[in-house]
Amino acid sequence: MKKIICFIVLLNLFTVSSIFCQDNKNADFKNGFTFGAFGTLGGNIQGVGFEFGFGLLKKGSFYMRNHLEINGMNLPASPSQAGALGFREKLIIGGNFPIVNSFSIRTYTSIELGFQMLGIGEEGDELYVKFGEAPFILEPRIGAGFEFLFNVGDKKSASIFIEVLKGVQVLTTGVLLSSEYPGLENTYVAFNIGGRGYF
Repeated sequence: MKKIICFIVLLNLFTVSSIFCQDNKNADFKNGFTFGAFGTLGGNIQGVGFEFGFGLLKKGSFYMRNHLEINGMNLPASPSQAGALGFREKLIIGGNFPIVNSFSIRTYTSIELGFQMLGIGEEGDELYVKFGEAPFILEPRIGAGFEFLFNVGDKKSASIFIEVLKGVQVLTTGVLLSSEYPGLENTYVAFNIGGRGYF
């Protein structure tokens, strides 16, 4: 856990330092509309999701983006079958580092806020929660990522990305998740692996 957190801090420092890079005339990378898909793997969460994103700011090697995610998760740490469907708002701040004309590597930091609808077990179970009913989960998290960007046409690009994320799950009642539902975890570290298309 400490190694992962140290990795995130170092990557964040590296990303922030890109803000002060001089403009690179070869850094012609896409920062427009994107559509992406990803898988999430972690000790106590697994899932898949889709995202839509758009550029907010681009100056030289520095860029800022906003992404909206829709995700479904399985929570295997629960004593009962548990899952969640949610939405996230993600702010990405990063730097772009061209390798050749048609390939570059991006590093970034993300700040996110998620809203999850929880469902646990089946009706009649001791720890039953009907999907879509309150309380809901609020999920702030931070992350860091690498994105490998390549051109697939004159006006289109694609990428493969890897993110490491640290999240906290709190119910809308203000209580930590595990306090209300034993067996579920309050915090987690997870990895997103996926791809994006830039248009």
